[in-house]
Amino acid sequence: MKKLLAAFCLLLCAAVFSAEAASDALSFELLKDGSGYTVSGCSPEAKVVIIPATHEGLPVKAIADRAFTDCRELKMFLADKKSEYFYAEDGVLFTDIPVKTLVRFPNHPKEYETYAYRVPEGTEVIAPWAFSGCINLEYLHIPEGVTTLGDYAFAYAEPPINMAVYAPASLKKIGKNILQNATGNVPFYAPKGAAILKYCRSKKIPCEQYQMPDPLPRTVPTAAPDLMDAEDPEPPDPAKRIEKTYIESVDFMGLNMYSRIDLSGLQEGKPSEILVRADQRWPSLLPDAEGKTANGSAPWEGLYGIGWTEGETILRGYDRDGKVTGIRKVDGDFVFALPGAVTLGVSGGSGTRLNMVPYEPLILTGPGDLPLSADMFRTGKDGKPFTLIVQAFPYSNREMIMPEHLNILSFSEQDPFAPLEGASDHYILSLYEAGTPYLMDQIGQITLRFHQMETIYEGDGMSFMVSPAITGWDKTLPEDVHDLFLAEKEFMEGVFYPAGTELYPVVYVLNGGYPCAYTLNRPVAYVILDSSCVSVKKEGYIYTHETVHAIDYSIPHMDELAPPAWWEGRAEYICLKVCKQLKLKNNNTYPARCNWSFLTPEDKADFYRYFYESTNRETAYPVGYYFVKYLCDTYGEEVLGKIMENISNAQPRTGREMEIFKECVTSVTDPDVFQNFVRDVVR
Repeated sequence: MKKLLAAFCLLLCAAVFSAEAASDALSFELLKDGSGYTVSGCSPEAKVVIIPATHEGLPVKAIADRAFTDCRELKMFLADKKSEYFYAEDGVLFTDIPVKTLVRFPNHPKEYETYAYRVPEGTEVIAPWAFSGCINLEYLHIPEGVTTLGDYAFAYAEPPINMAVYAPASLKKIGKNILQNATGNVPFYAPKGAAILKYCRSKKIPCEQYQMPDPLPRTVPTAAPDLMDAEDPEPPDPAKRIEKTYIESVDFMGLNMYSRIDLSGLQEGKPSEILVRADQRWPSLLPDAEGKTANGSAPWEGLYGIGWTEGETILRGYDRDGKVTGIRKVDGDFVFALPGAVTLGVSGGSGTRLNMVPYEPLILTGPGDLPLSADMFRTGKDGKPFTLIVQAFPYSNREMIMPEHLNILSFSEQDPFAPLEGASDHYILSLYEAGTPYLMDQIGQITLRFHQMETIYEGDGMSFMVSPAITGWDKTLPEDVHDLFLAEKEFMEGVFYPAGTELYPVVYVLNGGYPCAYTLNRPVAYVILDSSCVSVKKEGYIYTHETVHAIDYSIPHMDELAPPAWWEGRAEYICLKVCKQLKLKNNNTYPARCNWSFLTPEDKADFYRYFYESTNRETAYPVGYYFVKYLCDTYGEEVLGKIMENISNAQPRTGREMEIFKECVTSVTDPDVFQNFVRDVVR
């Protein structure tokens, strides 16, 4: 990142070193003692600013707090080499008087993508207003040694700001109102006992205490892909060949990973071969004569994947010229590798379903730990690194072990736990994408732990799976979860979700992962549980909260239209009701009155926008809970079911989700229900 900024600075200097970049873009004020000048302001159109050594014969000694806040196009700072007070490092303005201080970070033009910045080692102070007005700063790393974060450090950042800040234990002096109007997702991550944690909790700013995990050795067994050619018993008859084409091409990184290719219908006619034209699906990944791809991604390597077939089947790989690159013989569940192939031929067998990718994955053959390293990742679309992993053993599942501030991996996977008949019953193909390429040097702090799951209970629309690696769980747990699931479903039916809704089966997974609920391959919902959830009696809150989410996934459009505050508030309200009815332990309570100090006057004035767009991990729960409680107290609990029915009947349209959800709520409550909530509850 530093090298890129430096190169960018040199290029920009050559192109823009003009009056726009000179000191005449600045305004000055004489210091009270007459010894020099303060930079008091800047032309809003300035793109590059040079801080001069002198002005009208006197030294430039200071920068006013808000001098550059409104300079929305400001790309970089430079400083006259003769200046005794200021200098620039990679376009950022510093002073060493009295200690190394980051004075101002340049705003970034909107057309640029998100980026990260690491404050240089040796810096001790971040000045007031240092990052004010910044656009698209997504990650800020403040190193050990920085002791002071000035007043209004992030004021007027482009809303809704979405930035993670890594703060050190050395940071002791924290200024007032550091976020000011930046009410979006700005979590702070810091070690245990850090002053910033206490500050954030007092100000209702999301924060997480992190602990750097010890490096874990690689214990997961792996295998190389099978590159041995099988004998071709009968070459295909061209006259009886079927070509499966794609109506529109799909970029690999935009591919829905768990959408399988189903050839079973085509096989019923007993063709000599079905040609799957992968080159039509991912044309932008095929390299040109110079080895480059159209979208800058890593070039095509071949065809790789997993599948399932009834009876012996022949797979053939073909290159661009139609020449056979390899032949594989498969049966039942299979992993295949055809380097250099762009088209897949499938002969024989029946009921064949498969999922394939144009890059070679890492193949795991058993459970264990897999530490990640940067060299495992390729360059994907938009420069986002990615890696592919096949879990080629029965009923596998994974968890991520990493510091909270490195929550940078997203994933998609095919057929977890094989919930759909005739799919790949045992194998999983996963794509892991690093959403923040500038943190790749820290990717080694992430470990993927893979489990071989055992189904120990099934019945009444739910099942319970557990990893042998998790010990100490209550042996009555599966039955207790079954009873809780049925009781919660009965409690919610007809009141909290529309009567007659066909609920997804729910799979509870005890594997040590962070407690959450999700759905990947509808119609199944999953509840993931960590190693503390070994008893419903001890962790009733977690089970009931996540079960609400799992049930809610059965409501059409819920995850497309509803914001986090609705998801979490609804789950909290119902969870507390269920825990009370079933006399389960509840570790989360809400006071009769909430401290609403985290809401600014602007938030209160436009509360629906805050509710939909600006709640974060810390505020979504109380905001959602008190709003849902207000609805139930005002209109009766049945109103929640009516809102969910509206959501299920809605027609989502891109760009109108916020408006549509509001209609779902206000049509069965009141047009001003959100502002009435502010009037009656927030005050």
